[in-house]
Amino acid sequence: MKDRPAFVGFYESNNISPVSQDISDLKRHFQRRESLFRSLGLVPTFVRGIKVLEFGPGSGHNALYTASLLPEQYELVDGNLKGAQETRERLTSFTTSQTKVHHALFDAFQTHTRFDLIWAEGCLPHQNQPLLLLEHVASFAVRGGVLCITTINGISYLSETLRRLFRDRFFHTRGDVHAQAHQLATYLQPHLKNLHGMSRPVEDWILDNIVQPLQDRRLLSIPEVINCLNDKYDMYGSSPRFLTDWRWYKDMTGDNLRFNELALDSYYQNNLNLLDYRFEFSKHTVAFGQKLEDFGSQSWDLMCKIEHGEELAWQDFFTLMQGLCAHIEKLAPVTAEAIREAVILLQSGKPDMKLKQFPYWWGRGQQYVSLIRKSD
Repeated sequence: MKDRPAFVGFYESNNISPVSQDISDLKRHFQRRESLFRSLGLVPTFVRGIKVLEFGPGSGHNALYTASLLPEQYELVDGNLKGAQETRERLTSFTTSQTKVHHALFDAFQTHTRFDLIWAEGCLPHQNQPLLLLEHVASFAVRGGVLCITTINGISYLSETLRRLFRDRFFHTRGDVHAQAHQLATYLQPHLKNLHGMSRPVEDWILDNIVQPLQDRRLLSIPEVINCLNDKYDMYGSSPRFLTDWRWYKDMTGDNLRFNELALDSYYQNNLNLLDYRFEFSKHTVAFGQKLEDFGSQSWDLMCKIEHGEELAWQDFFTLMQGLCAHIEKLAPVTAEAIREAVILLQSGKPDMKLKQFPYWWGRGQQYVSLIRKSD
């Protein structure tokens, strides 16, 4: 499965598509999607009559909203046959000659058409080579078009990383994936109840984030995206929003408009906010944010080593968490306490240990970013 793209290999080998959303209240679902579009600088009515290309629609729940905005042409690409079929069926009510679902791996997809809006949600992080895939996906936008993707870094995903390690420490990681998810749900469902806005079935979430093998995969951070696409794209918007630019528009001329440079500075001054969704922290120094980013990257790398069976990596991970807690203690004491409790749990060997802080702590796991393709 290591040589197969993330998600696709796991989904197809188990005949699953664990990406469903609760759309029993379709109006509310559409309101959530509209809020997301607005955060990214996308006025919903601007989608009417344009060409849209979406990678990784899953089972098409979110695509319903995009289709409802009536783009002139809407094409969707998914490597999971089950997901592609479910998306095709779900979009039946919107199907026109201009709507098409392709069953294809992302890197194998080709078309001469160029699109005004490219959408890739929840499918680039956790790939073997996410930056190469990002460049391929980004290549289909027209100049001046918008690219919207999701990112995950070691800080925003640390709460999930520790819960994966909980699985590694206390549960069998082989055998039927549904049985694993069902068993883990007993322990993690109370945690997930504390995550406001959770709209996925618990076992779907566990299959996707905890059971799925990810030890050979890479994350994809906002700085990595900006640096990778710097020559072709400018940062535009994000959800959550963190960009601040006090320049007067008349001063924003010339060959170097510095959109990406300022976006990186804003990111590193605010990335503590990715660690705990319960709080809104004040700006900190760029140096603090860069060190925090390094802690996050190391945590993911050590988790991968642990899941490859390197027992010595456990102690390295515990030491790293001590350093992280010391780093954030003054600015985020409640979060530091939750991380310490999670580490004590992992060290204790007692999965039923009474917890006071850890179940309530979640990071802002996935971020959305929009970028504009440069005209020159």
